Amino acid sequence: MPGAWGGWRNYGPVDPLHGNRATGVEACLDAAFLQADPGTGTKTSAIAPPAYTWAAIFASDQGNRPAKFWRNACHLLGKQLSGDGLRYDNLATCSRSANAAPMDRRDPGQHPNMVFYENQVKDAVDVGQVVHYKVTPKYVGNRVVPVSFRMQARGVNADGSPGIQFDESVENEMYGLCEGRFCTLGREVPEGYRK
Repeated sequence: MPGAWGGWRNYGPVDPLHGNRATGVEACLDAAFLQADPGTGTKTSAIAPPAYTWAAIFASDQGNRPAKFWRNACHLLGKQLSGDGLRYDNLATCSRSANAAPMDRRDPGQHPNMVFYENQVKDAVDVGQVVHYKVTPKYVGNRVVPVSFRMQARGVNADGSPGIQFDESVENEMYGLCEGRFCTLGREVPEGYRK
């Protein structure tokens, strides 16, 4: 969707053959676009990504209780980058540690996580860069939970010089208290699982 100031974002279509899983988002972000089009948080009681309920059960089975501290509905385009948390095409089931800092002190977390990269992009835009940004969830087979999120950014400063640049992958892993190890959610979810 083009913005009046040159910024835009395009959510990829959900994949109806694979549980309406999100396919990705691409955006051109500048300060005016972010100011004019703030993002929104999630409301999982109304809109939850595929296998969100499964992830809570999986977290509990791993000894991770309460599950709300261990699994999230991740924005592909983060709220601070104008991402809409009430769109299925912008949400994917993820571990809390893949998304942001842990909420449970027993969770060793992951670093870097999605918020780490999102904040880098926001900081670059805040100092005047225009950033081409893309997030693509990676899936195994017909599973509806990503194994990872590919996060890409390329910025340009106002003087035309290169700005921020990264092409990284954040693994969608959850630490399990019972076994004391990380598990990749996108490999654990049963094939074809929807809720």
